[in-house]
Amino acid sequence: MNDQTAAPSQQMFEPPDQPPDQPPAPRGRTPASADQPPTPSNGTPTPSNGTLTPPDGTLTPPDGTPTSPDRTPTPPDQTRNPSSQPPDMREIVGSHDILMVTLDTLRFDVADELAVAGRTPRLAALLPGGRWERRHSPGSFTYAAHQAMFAGFLPTPADRPGPHPRLFAARFAGSESTAGTSFVYDTPDLVSGLAEVGYRTVCVGGVGFFNKRAALGSVLPGMFQESHWSPELGVTSPTSFESQVALAERITADGDDRPLFLFVNVSALHQPNWHHLPGATSADGDTRASHAAALEYVDRHVPRLLAAMTRRRPCFAIVCSDHGTAYGEDGHTGHRLGHEVVWTVPYAHFTLPAAARTAEEPRA
Repeated sequence: MNDQTAAPSQQMFEPPDQPPDQPPAPRGRTPASADQPPTPSNGTPTPSNGTLTPPDGTLTPPDGTPTSPDRTPTPPDQTRNPSSQPPDMREIVGSHDILMVTLDTLRFDVADELAVAGRTPRLAALLPGGRWERRHSPGSFTYAAHQAMFAGFLPTPADRPGPHPRLFAARFAGSESTAGTSFVYDTPDLVSGLAEVGYRTVCVGGVGFFNKRAALGSVLPGMFQESHWSPELGVTSPTSFESQVALAERITADGDDRPLFLFVNVSALHQPNWHHLPGATSADGDTRASHAAALEYVDRHVPRLLAAMTRRRPCFAIVCSDHGTAYGEDGHTGHRLGHEVVWTVPYAHFTLPAAARTAEEPRA
């Protein structure tokens, strides 16, 4: 939620974290190519754990010892489906669970550097060639970006001119980005559009705009049939993503067999993130290095989230940032400002096959 500030010492934070607190059967669809991933990976780069940063905020080359990434579910026969040839969402909706993950505040440049260096191997295993797609966010801070994304306006490719076909689109006369492959709905937003065709919609909140402590923090989670937030999921928790993943595991194992739209707003990268950098203290404050360390922390727990989302049926996943943030570039700190490091975000979408179940293992 953060605004730009004149100096880091004046930096504003998300609202403080304090605890807050059936649709019809889906239309059946048989996917024409459910096993072909829209975005693939071409293997996992050799990872290493590097030493993060000198005071100037640049990332140093990794010099640690190699690590073995946790197994991340990835589809076989992976060939990239570029954004110019989007997956047919009319076939995916109704036959797949859908996961949308926003890595709140993640900068493209940091995400790309870590992927290339092999420091986020589990995420890189999901990306074409192990690299994030460079996109532009529809908003420069959490509230604006999520309002747009929940209306179907996902980040757009930064390196190709538009119009860019959308995966999801509300029916709207004159739309130039609604394609024949778009899932078109007649409700005001994607969340209610999926609910209308039988999806269970669940929000796992993270930053202050999802904490439900006041009217503003209730708008985005209020779009969902179910929403969850607690301080353990918020920006001040050093173990926030682990808690979010554990909650997702409980949600996918609770016996409700409706197709699921699960949204997770990952709070770990948002300030304060200094606690993810070994040896850092609150006096050191947040830096580009601690931002990178937070992404490495998230990477370690991604396999559990994906395993939870593939336990019942195939999963179509969107993983992206909502906006970046500045760490002193051109005198800027924070976000809600028009700077390249804020507007430019990493993006990926891909399909994962359903996990194989044993004869004794019932469907959840």
